[in-house]
Parts: sequence; C-alpha cells; structure tokens
Amino acid sequence: MPDAAKLVLTAALGAMLVRAIAGAPPDEPRRGTAAALAIAGCSVYIVALAVAVTGHAGVGTLLVAPGVGILALAGWLARGDDEGRGGGREVAPEPPVDWDEFDRLRDEWSRTGPRVPIAA
Repeated sequence: MPDAAKLVLTAALGAMLVRAIAGAPPDEPRRGTAAALAIAGCSVYIVALAVAVTGHAGVGTLLVAPGVGILALAGWLARGDDEGRGGGREVAPEPPVDWDEFDRLRDEWSRTGPRVPIAA
C-alpha cells in the first residue's frame, strides 16, 4: 500500500475515533442500533482475520478499517448524556412531592387496610 494511502486511511480512522469520543453525544442513546453495529463491526474483524490468515494480509488489513469505523459509530450511538450537559436540551425539573396528597392516601389506606386476595 502506498504511503499516501496509509496516511489517508490513518487520518480517516483518526477522525472517526475523535468524532465518536470527543463529539457531542446523540440526543438519546440508541442501544439496539449500537448493539447491532457492534456485532457487525466484530463480524468485519473476524472476516478480516480470516482473509489475512488465508494469505491475503493486505486485503485483511484493509478490512479492519471499516470495522473500526463501525465500532466507533456503535460507541457513539450508545453514548448517553455526558456529565449532565443535556445535549442542548432543557430538561424540566420534577415537581415537588405533594405531601398533603401523600398523607391523605396513607390515611385512606390505613382505614381500608390492604387488599388480600381470596384463594379460589
């Protein structure tokens, strides 16, 4: 492989990894898609290993690059909100506990007692 191609491949892989690690996280994690992509990325690694073992080391090496990209994408999709930054979204605060309502329901429950199912 020519040195220029190696340099381009290295730069592309580096950009993918930097984007996955340092880029803004997605609005919400997509764990199912991330898991599917992780399986696909590992499958590409296995194919690359099989190709390299059969005597085509150059092709096997080239197949590793898409595997890295797929796994970087899977890692990015699995990321959640980093350190509470919110990803640019405002999250509404939870309302305070209504203790009067809680006391009313607790008093009602103590008068009626727990419901015990009747065995058939």
